[in-house]
Amino acid sequence: FHVYGNYLGPNGVGKLIIEKGTAYGETFDVATSALRFEGTGVRLDKIDISKSTGKVTGAAWVAWDGNYSFDATGSKIPVESLATVSFPSAPLSGIMSFDATGTGTFDTPRYDVKIGIADLFVGDEGIGQVTGRLALRGEMMTLDAEASSNRLSVSGSGRIALTPEM
Repeated sequence: FHVYGNYLGPNGVGKLIIEKGTAYGETFDVATSALRFEGTGVRLDKIDISKSTGKVTGAAWVAWDGNYSFDATGSKIPVESLATVSFPSAPLSGIMSFDATGTGTFDTPRYDVKIGIADLFVGDEGIGQVTGRLALRGEMMTLDAEASSNRLSVSGSGRIALTPEM
């Protein structure tokens, strides 16, 4: 890092490297990003995260006052490598991709995620292609999902409040 200026509003540049990290309960192999400190926050440029054979790229802005914005694209992520959707009695496999964008505050988050899973299997049972959208607006999460194959066609949607009562 090369940081200068006010302690509470630094300017400068740097590079972030995290090996064998965990974010939101999900492990990853390596994450890198160029950093630009701009007084009121930090910009993360050229984010590059590797997980198994998959990759996530993107950019983000994090302001010291709690505002943020980001975009991220994930591709070729093996579903079986995801810790947050691991079910030992019904192991999942397939290849996931996603696009995510968000802007808001950490107190009132706002983001949208489009997910696709090619050739999803639950154990030995082929589910097929799965697509979904997740939207978060403060404490309200909305989800739409579809799965289809030669033997299956299912869709669903719902909303859930992310409050203690849910």
